[in-house]
Amino acid sequence: MTAEVVVMNARGAALAADSAVTIHGKKVYNSADKLFPLTQHHPVGVMVYGSGHFMNVPWETIIKLFGNKLGDQQLDTLGEYADAFLEFLNRNEFVELTSTRNEELFIKDFLHSKLNSIHHRCKSMHRDIYLEYQDEKTIEEIQDIYTQHVEGWLDELVATYHKKELIPPFDETDFNLIGEKYIDTLMEYMKENFASFLITKHLFKYALIITFNSLFKRFDEQYSGVVFVGFGNKELRPATVTLQIERYINGKLKYRKKSKESGQVEVDNLGYIFGLAQSDMVISFMTGIHEKMEDSLLAHLEENLKQIPNTLTENLKDHFKADTSFEGVEEAMHKELIKLYGEFHQKLYHFKQKEFIAPIMDIVGALPTIELAEMAEVLVNMTSFKKKISESLETVGGPIDVAIITKYDGFTWIKHK
Repeated sequence: MTAEVVVMNARGAALAADSAVTIHGKKVYNSADKLFPLTQHHPVGVMVYGSGHFMNVPWETIIKLFGNKLGDQQLDTLGEYADAFLEFLNRNEFVELTSTRNEELFIKDFLHSKLNSIHHRCKSMHRDIYLEYQDEKTIEEIQDIYTQHVEGWLDELVATYHKKELIPPFDETDFNLIGEKYIDTLMEYMKENFASFLITKHLFKYALIITFNSLFKRFDEQYSGVVFVGFGNKELRPATVTLQIERYINGKLKYRKKSKESGQVEVDNLGYIFGLAQSDMVISFMTGIHEKMEDSLLAHLEENLKQIPNTLTENLKDHFKADTSFEGVEEAMHKELIKLYGEFHQKLYHFKQKEFIAPIMDIVGALPTIELAEMAEVLVNMTSFKKKISESLETVGGPIDVAIITKYDGFTWIKHK
Protein backbone atom coordinates (compact mmCIF):
# COMPACT_ATOMS: atom_id res chain seq x y z
CA MET A 1 0.00 0.00 0.00
CA THR A 2 0.92 3.64 0.01
CA ALA A 3 0.40 6.97 1.73
CA GLU A 4 0.39 10.07 -0.45
CA VAL A 5 -0.76 13.62 0.22
CA VAL A 6 -1.49 16.66 -1.92
CA VAL A 7 -1.77 20.10 -0.24
CA MET A 8 -2.73 23.04 -2.46
CA ASN A 9 -3.43 26.74 -2.26
CA ALA A 10 -3.33 29.63 -4.73
CA ARG A 11 0.49 29.79 -4.52
CA GLY A 12 1.05 26.21 -5.61
CA ALA A 13 0.84 22.56 -4.66
CA ALA A 14 2.93 20.25 -2.47
CA LEU A 15 3.13 16.51 -3.04
CA ALA A 16 4.50 13.86 -0.67
CA ALA A 17 4.76 10.09 -1.05
CA ASP A 18 6.26 7.29 1.01
CA SER A 19 8.54 4.61 -0.47
CA ALA A 20 7.06 1.32 0.74
CA VAL A 21 6.10 -1.38 -1.75
CA THR A 22 4.49 -4.66 -0.70
CA ILE A 23 5.32 -7.87 -2.59
CA HIS A 24 2.56 -10.52 -2.54
CA GLY A 25 1.29 -9.15 0.76
CA LYS A 26 4.27 -10.59 2.64
CA LYS A 27 7.47 -8.65 1.95
CA VAL A 28 7.93 -4.87 2.15
CA TYR A 29 10.69 -2.87 0.48
CA ASN A 30 11.23 0.84 1.16
CA SER A 31 12.72 1.96 -2.14
CA ALA A 32 9.78 2.50 -4.51
CA ASP A 33 9.43 5.70 -6.56
CA LYS A 34 5.83 6.95 -6.60
CA LEU A 35 6.26 10.68 -7.34
CA PHE A 36 7.52 12.02 -10.66
CA PRO A 37 7.76 15.27 -12.62
CA LEU A 38 5.86 14.94 -15.88
CA THR A 39 8.61 16.71 -17.84
CA GLN A 40 10.94 19.67 -17.33
CA HIS A 41 8.68 21.71 -19.62
CA HIS A 42 5.44 21.41 -17.61
CA PRO A 43 4.42 22.53 -14.09
CA VAL A 44 2.83 19.13 -13.54
CA GLY A 45 3.67 16.25 -11.21
CA VAL A 46 2.33 12.70 -11.20
CA MET A 47 1.93 10.27 -8.30
CA VAL A 48 0.90 6.62 -8.42
CA TYR A 49 -0.57 4.35 -5.74
CA GLY A 50 -2.12 0.90 -5.60
CA SER A 51 -0.61 -1.35 -8.23
CA GLY A 52 2.79 -0.08 -9.36
CA HIS A 53 2.34 -1.63 -12.81
CA PHE A 54 -0.12 -1.53 -15.68
CA MET A 55 -0.23 -4.70 -17.81
CA ASN A 56 3.07 -5.63 -16.07
CA VAL A 57 4.78 -2.42 -17.26
CA PRO A 58 5.93 -0.05 -14.45
CA TRP A 59 3.96 3.19 -14.24
CA GLU A 60 7.22 5.13 -14.08
CA THR A 61 8.07 3.88 -17.58
CA ILE A 62 4.62 4.69 -18.95
CA ILE A 63 4.58 8.19 -17.41
CA LYS A 64 8.01 9.01 -18.84
CA LEU A 65 6.99 7.70 -22.27
CA PHE A 66 3.93 9.94 -22.14
CA GLY A 67 6.11 12.90 -21.11
CA ASN A 68 8.48 12.27 -24.03
CA LYS A 69 5.56 12.10 -26.45
CA LEU A 70 4.17 15.34 -25.03
CA GLY A 71 7.52 17.12 -25.46
CA ASP A 72 7.16 20.85 -24.90
CA GLN A 73 3.50 20.93 -26.00
CA GLN A 74 1.48 22.99 -23.50
CA LEU A 75 -2.12 22.06 -22.66
CA ASP A 76 -4.63 24.60 -21.38
CA THR A 77 -5.82 22.79 -18.24
CA LEU A 78 -4.61 20.04 -15.92
CA GLY A 79 -7.70 18.05 -16.90
CA GLU A 80 -6.44 18.09 -20.50
CA TYR A 81 -3.15 16.54 -19.36
CA ALA A 82 -5.10 13.72 -17.68
CA ASP A 83 -7.26 13.26 -20.79
CA ALA A 84 -4.16 13.22 -23.02
CA PHE A 85 -2.66 10.53 -20.77
CA LEU A 86 -5.79 8.39 -21.11
CA GLU A 87 -5.66 8.91 -24.88
CA PHE A 88 -2.01 7.81 -24.84
CA LEU A 89 -2.96 4.62 -23.00
CA ASN A 90 -5.79 3.95 -25.42
CA ARG A 91 -3.81 4.59 -28.62
CA ASN A 92 -0.18 3.66 -27.90
CA GLU A 93 1.60 1.13 -30.11
CA PHE A 94 3.73 -0.67 -27.50
CA VAL A 95 3.17 -4.41 -27.81
CA GLU A 96 3.73 -4.94 -24.06
CA LEU A 97 0.65 -2.82 -23.38
CA THR A 98 -1.61 -3.61 -26.31
CA SER A 99 -1.07 -7.31 -27.07
CA THR A 100 -4.21 -9.45 -27.03
CA ARG A 101 -2.28 -12.11 -25.16
CA ASN A 102 -1.57 -9.76 -22.23
CA GLU A 103 -5.18 -8.62 -22.14
CA GLU A 104 -6.45 -12.19 -22.08
CA LEU A 105 -4.10 -13.15 -19.23
CA PHE A 106 -5.26 -10.24 -17.08
CA ILE A 107 -8.95 -10.85 -17.80
CA LYS A 108 -8.65 -14.57 -17.09
CA ASP A 109 -6.80 -13.86 -13.85
CA PHE A 110 -9.58 -11.50 -12.76
CA LEU A 111 -12.37 -13.96 -13.66
CA HIS A 112 -10.65 -16.82 -11.83
CA SER A 113 -10.08 -14.58 -8.81
CA LYS A 114 -13.77 -13.68 -8.69
CA LEU A 115 -14.83 -17.32 -8.93
CA ASN A 116 -12.35 -18.20 -6.19
CA SER A 117 -13.88 -15.58 -3.90
CA ILE A 118 -17.37 -17.04 -4.52
CA HIS A 119 -16.02 -20.53 -3.81
CA HIS A 120 -14.38 -19.32 -0.60
CA ARG A 121 -17.62 -17.67 0.56
CA CYS A 122 -19.55 -20.88 -0.15
CA LYS A 123 -17.06 -22.91 1.90
CA SER A 124 -17.36 -20.48 4.80
CA MET A 125 -21.16 -20.60 4.69
CA HIS A 126 -21.16 -24.41 4.58
CA ARG A 127 -18.74 -24.66 7.50
CA ASP A 128 -20.71 -22.20 9.65
CA ILE A 129 -24.02 -23.94 8.94
CA TYR A 130 -22.52 -27.36 9.66
CA LEU A 131 -21.07 -26.20 13.00
CA GLU A 132 -24.41 -24.65 13.99
CA TYR A 133 -26.60 -27.66 13.14
CA GLN A 134 -24.30 -30.71 13.38
CA ASP A 135 -25.82 -31.93 16.66
CA GLU A 136 -29.47 -31.51 15.73
CA LYS A 137 -29.78 -32.04 11.95
CA THR A 138 -28.93 -34.82 9.51
CA ILE A 139 -26.34 -34.28 6.79
CA GLU A 140 -29.14 -34.04 4.22
CA GLU A 141 -30.98 -31.42 6.27
CA ILE A 142 -27.78 -29.41 6.75
CA GLN A 143 -27.17 -29.53 3.01
CA ASP A 144 -30.71 -28.25 2.36
CA ILE A 145 -30.15 -25.32 4.75
CA TYR A 146 -26.82 -24.53 3.04
CA THR A 147 -28.50 -24.63 -0.39
CA GLN A 148 -31.20 -22.18 0.71
CA HIS A 149 -28.62 -19.80 2.18
CA VAL A 150 -26.15 -19.85 -0.70
CA GLU A 151 -28.78 -19.59 -3.43
CA GLY A 152 -30.47 -16.72 -1.58
CA TRP A 153 -27.12 -14.92 -1.28
CA LEU A 154 -26.30 -15.46 -4.96
CA ASP A 155 -29.80 -14.44 -6.05
CA GLU A 156 -29.42 -11.12 -4.17
CA LEU A 157 -26.05 -10.47 -5.80
CA VAL A 158 -27.45 -11.18 -9.26
CA ALA A 159 -30.38 -8.82 -8.62
CA THR A 160 -27.98 -6.11 -7.43
CA TYR A 161 -25.82 -6.41 -10.55
CA HIS A 162 -28.85 -6.33 -12.85
CA LYS A 163 -29.67 -2.87 -11.46
CA LYS A 164 -26.18 -1.52 -12.21
CA GLU A 165 -25.22 0.15 -15.48
CA LEU A 166 -22.25 -0.90 -17.60
CA ILE A 167 -19.17 1.23 -16.95
CA PRO A 168 -18.40 3.48 -19.95
CA PRO A 169 -17.03 2.94 -22.57
CA PHE A 170 -18.32 -0.65 -22.46
CA ASP A 171 -21.62 -1.82 -23.97
CA GLU A 172 -23.63 -5.02 -24.38
CA THR A 173 -21.45 -6.06 -27.32
CA ASP A 174 -18.37 -6.08 -25.07
CA PHE A 175 -20.27 -8.00 -22.40
CA ASN A 176 -21.43 -10.65 -24.87
CA LEU A 177 -17.99 -11.01 -26.49
CA ILE A 178 -16.32 -11.73 -23.15
CA GLY A 179 -19.13 -14.11 -22.15
CA GLU A 180 -18.85 -16.13 -25.36
CA LYS A 181 -15.06 -16.17 -25.17
CA TYR A 182 -14.63 -17.37 -21.59
CA ILE A 183 -17.81 -19.20 -20.55
CA ASP A 184 -16.59 -22.69 -21.49
CA THR A 185 -13.20 -22.33 -19.81
CA LEU A 186 -14.82 -20.91 -16.68
CA MET A 187 -17.29 -23.79 -16.52
CA GLU A 188 -14.35 -26.21 -16.68
CA TYR A 189 -12.52 -24.20 -14.05
CA MET A 190 -15.47 -24.43 -11.64
CA LYS A 191 -15.95 -28.17 -12.24
CA GLU A 192 -12.28 -28.76 -11.48
CA ASN A 193 -11.92 -26.45 -8.49
CA PHE A 194 -15.28 -26.25 -6.69
CA ALA A 195 -15.84 -28.89 -4.00
CA SER A 196 -18.72 -31.14 -5.05
CA PHE A 197 -20.64 -30.75 -1.76
CA LEU A 198 -20.79 -26.97 -2.36
CA ILE A 199 -22.42 -27.21 -5.79
CA THR A 200 -26.11 -26.31 -5.87
CA LYS A 201 -28.61 -26.25 -8.72
CA HIS A 202 -27.93 -22.65 -9.77
CA LEU A 203 -24.43 -22.10 -8.38
CA PHE A 204 -22.53 -22.24 -11.67
CA LYS A 205 -25.11 -20.13 -13.51
CA TYR A 206 -25.21 -17.45 -10.81
CA ALA A 207 -21.42 -17.47 -10.37
CA LEU A 208 -20.93 -16.80 -14.08
CA ILE A 209 -23.49 -13.98 -14.11
CA ILE A 210 -21.85 -12.33 -11.07
CA THR A 211 -18.33 -12.77 -12.44
CA PHE A 212 -19.01 -11.29 -15.88
CA ASN A 213 -21.07 -8.45 -14.40
CA SER A 214 -18.37 -7.56 -11.90
CA LEU A 215 -15.89 -7.17 -14.76
CA PHE A 216 -18.06 -4.56 -16.50
CA LYS A 217 -20.15 -3.01 -13.72
CA ARG A 218 -17.86 -2.47 -10.74
CA PHE A 219 -14.26 -1.49 -10.08
CA ASP A 220 -11.93 -4.05 -8.61
CA GLU A 221 -9.90 -3.50 -5.42
CA GLN A 222 -6.76 -4.22 -7.43
CA TYR A 223 -6.25 -1.04 -9.42
CA SER A 224 -3.81 1.82 -9.92
CA GLY A 225 -4.38 5.38 -8.86
CA VAL A 226 -2.64 7.90 -11.13
CA VAL A 227 -2.72 11.45 -9.74
CA PHE A 228 -1.98 14.55 -11.84
CA VAL A 229 -1.19 17.72 -9.87
CA GLY A 230 -0.24 21.16 -11.15
CA PHE A 231 -1.18 23.84 -13.66
CA GLY A 232 -2.47 23.92 -17.20
CA ASN A 233 -1.13 26.66 -19.47
CA LYS A 234 -4.23 28.82 -18.93
CA GLU A 235 -4.63 28.11 -15.21
CA LEU A 236 -3.30 30.41 -12.48
CA ARG A 237 -4.36 28.14 -9.61
CA PRO A 238 -3.33 24.49 -9.19
CA ALA A 239 -5.59 21.49 -9.61
CA THR A 240 -5.58 17.76 -8.90
CA VAL A 241 -7.09 15.04 -11.10
CA THR A 242 -7.07 11.43 -9.89
CA LEU A 243 -7.59 8.51 -12.28
CA GLN A 244 -8.49 4.97 -11.24
CA ILE A 245 -7.14 2.60 -13.90
CA GLU A 246 -7.59 -1.17 -14.10
CA ARG A 247 -7.03 -2.98 -17.37
CA TYR A 248 -7.88 -3.33 -21.06
CA ILE A 249 -11.05 -5.23 -21.99
CA ASN A 250 -11.68 -5.82 -25.69
CA GLY A 251 -8.99 -3.24 -26.39
CA LYS A 252 -10.78 -0.58 -24.30
CA LEU A 253 -9.37 0.96 -21.14
CA LYS A 254 -11.33 0.43 -17.92
CA TYR A 255 -10.95 3.58 -15.83
CA ARG A 256 -12.77 6.39 -14.05
CA LYS A 257 -11.99 9.82 -12.68
CA LYS A 258 -12.26 9.94 -8.88
CA SER A 259 -14.13 13.14 -8.10
CA LYS A 260 -13.53 12.91 -4.34
CA GLU A 261 -9.77 12.93 -4.96
CA SER A 262 -9.87 15.71 -7.54
CA GLY A 263 -10.37 19.46 -7.30
CA GLN A 264 -9.07 22.92 -8.11
CA VAL A 265 -8.20 25.89 -5.92
CA GLU A 266 -10.93 28.50 -6.41
CA VAL A 267 -11.61 31.98 -5.10
CA ASP A 268 -14.10 30.56 -2.57
CA ASN A 269 -12.01 27.49 -1.76
CA LEU A 270 -8.37 28.52 -1.40
CA GLY A 271 -7.09 25.41 0.38
CA TYR A 272 -7.15 21.69 -0.43
CA ILE A 273 -5.79 18.59 1.27
CA PHE A 274 -6.09 15.19 -0.40
CA GLY A 275 -5.08 11.98 1.36
CA LEU A 276 -4.55 9.17 -1.16
CA ALA A 277 -4.46 5.37 -0.72
CA GLN A 278 -4.09 4.90 3.09
CA SER A 279 -5.74 8.16 4.05
CA ASP A 280 -7.22 7.39 7.48
CA MET A 281 -4.73 9.52 9.44
CA VAL A 282 -5.24 12.46 7.08
CA ILE A 283 -9.01 12.19 7.53
CA SER A 284 -8.58 12.01 11.32
CA PHE A 285 -6.40 15.13 11.24
CA MET A 286 -8.95 16.96 9.09
CA THR A 287 -12.15 15.95 10.90
CA GLY A 288 -11.05 15.38 14.51
CA ILE A 289 -12.23 11.75 14.56
CA HIS A 290 -11.09 8.50 12.99
CA GLU A 291 -13.50 7.41 10.26
CA LYS A 292 -13.81 3.89 11.72
CA MET A 293 -14.75 5.34 15.10
CA GLU A 294 -17.33 7.63 13.52
CA ASP A 295 -18.81 4.82 11.40
CA SER A 296 -18.99 2.56 14.47
CA LEU A 297 -20.69 5.20 16.61
CA LEU A 298 -23.25 6.00 13.92
CA ALA A 299 -23.95 2.30 13.28
CA HIS A 300 -24.50 1.60 17.00
CA LEU A 301 -26.69 4.68 17.33
CA GLU A 302 -28.81 3.63 14.35
CA GLU A 303 -29.17 0.08 15.68
CA ASN A 304 -30.20 1.29 19.14
CA LEU A 305 -32.70 3.79 17.73
CA LYS A 306 -34.33 1.02 15.67
CA GLN A 307 -35.04 -0.95 18.87
CA ILE A 308 -36.61 1.93 20.79
CA PRO A 309 -40.18 1.83 19.32
CA ASN A 310 -40.70 -1.86 20.04
CA THR A 311 -39.06 -1.67 23.48
CA LEU A 312 -41.14 1.32 24.56
CA THR A 313 -44.45 -0.13 23.40
CA GLU A 314 -43.66 -3.40 25.18
CA ASN A 315 -42.79 -1.66 28.45
CA LEU A 316 -45.61 0.87 28.32
CA LYS A 317 -48.45 -1.11 26.73
CA ASP A 318 -50.32 -1.39 30.05
CA HIS A 319 -50.53 2.41 30.13
CA PHE A 320 -52.24 2.67 26.73
CA LYS A 321 -55.95 2.42 26.07
CA ALA A 322 -57.22 -1.01 25.15
CA ASP A 323 -58.04 -0.02 21.55
CA THR A 324 -54.63 1.61 20.91
CA SER A 325 -52.95 0.58 17.64
CA PHE A 326 -49.42 -0.35 18.74
CA GLU A 327 -48.33 -0.67 15.13
CA GLY A 328 -49.34 2.94 14.54
CA VAL A 329 -47.51 4.08 17.67
CA GLU A 330 -44.35 2.23 16.66
CA GLU A 331 -44.52 3.64 13.13
CA ALA A 332 -44.90 7.20 14.43
CA MET A 333 -41.96 6.78 16.80
CA HIS A 334 -39.91 5.21 14.05
CA LYS A 335 -40.47 8.21 11.76
CA GLU A 336 -39.50 10.64 14.52
CA LEU A 337 -36.36 8.68 15.36
CA ILE A 338 -35.31 8.60 11.69
CA LYS A 339 -35.77 12.38 11.63
CA LEU A 340 -33.68 12.77 14.81
CA TYR A 341 -30.94 10.53 13.41
CA GLY A 342 -30.80 12.61 10.24
CA GLU A 343 -30.60 15.83 12.24
CA PHE A 344 -27.81 14.38 14.41
CA HIS A 345 -25.88 13.34 11.31
CA GLN A 346 -26.24 16.84 9.84
CA LYS A 347 -25.18 18.54 13.08
CA LEU A 348 -22.12 16.26 13.33
CA TYR A 349 -21.17 17.11 9.74
CA HIS A 350 -21.55 20.87 10.31
CA PHE A 351 -19.63 20.66 13.59
CA LYS A 352 -16.69 18.98 11.87
CA GLN A 353 -16.79 21.57 9.10
CA LYS A 354 -16.92 24.54 11.49
CA GLU A 355 -14.55 23.38 14.24
CA PHE A 356 -11.99 21.33 12.33
CA ILE A 357 -12.06 21.39 8.52
CA ALA A 358 -12.75 25.09 7.83
CA PRO A 359 -10.08 26.43 10.24
CA ILE A 360 -7.46 24.09 8.78
CA MET A 361 -8.40 25.05 5.23
CA ASP A 362 -8.18 28.74 6.13
CA ILE A 363 -4.61 28.21 7.34
CA VAL A 364 -3.70 26.09 4.31
CA GLY A 365 -4.99 28.83 2.01
CA ALA A 366 -2.50 31.30 3.50
CA LEU A 367 0.65 29.12 3.78
CA PRO A 368 3.81 29.69 1.70
CA THR A 369 4.60 26.77 -0.61
CA ILE A 370 7.52 25.57 1.53
CA GLU A 371 5.10 25.24 4.46
CA LEU A 372 2.73 23.29 2.23
CA ALA A 373 5.58 20.88 1.58
CA GLU A 374 6.28 20.48 5.30
CA MET A 375 2.59 19.85 5.98
CA ALA A 376 2.34 17.20 3.24
CA GLU A 377 5.44 15.43 4.58
CA VAL A 378 4.15 15.46 8.17
CA LEU A 379 0.79 13.97 7.11
CA VAL A 380 2.51 11.11 5.28
CA ASN A 381 4.83 10.61 8.26
CA MET A 382 1.82 10.37 10.61
CA THR A 383 0.46 7.47 8.57
CA SER A 384 3.90 5.85 8.44
CA PHE A 385 4.31 6.13 12.23
CA LYS A 386 0.81 4.69 12.84
CA LYS A 387 1.70 1.69 10.68
CA LYS A 388 5.01 1.30 12.46
CA ILE A 389 3.37 0.83 15.86
CA SER A 390 0.45 -1.30 14.61
CA GLU A 391 0.38 -5.10 14.48
CA SER A 392 -0.28 -5.20 10.74
CA LEU A 393 2.31 -5.30 7.97
CA GLU A 394 4.22 -2.00 7.75
CA THR A 395 2.88 -1.07 4.31
CA VAL A 396 3.73 2.63 4.65
CA GLY A 397 7.28 3.70 5.35
CA GLY A 398 10.75 4.46 4.08
CA PRO A 399 12.02 7.82 2.85
CA ILE A 400 9.36 10.40 1.99
CA ASP A 401 9.72 12.15 -1.36
CA VAL A 402 8.44 15.73 -1.32
CA ALA A 403 8.02 18.23 -4.15
CA ILE A 404 6.34 21.56 -4.76
CA ILE A 405 4.82 22.86 -8.00
CA THR A 406 4.31 26.53 -8.79
CA LYS A 407 3.07 28.21 -11.95
CA TYR A 408 6.40 29.55 -13.21
CA ASP A 409 9.05 27.61 -11.27
CA GLY A 410 7.37 24.33 -12.21
CA PHE A 411 8.23 21.08 -10.42
CA THR A 412 10.87 21.39 -7.67
CA TRP A 413 12.16 18.60 -5.45
CA ILE A 414 12.27 19.40 -1.73
CA LYS A 415 13.28 15.90 -0.65
CA HIS A 416 14.17 13.08 -3.03
CA LYS A 417 15.77 9.78 -2.07
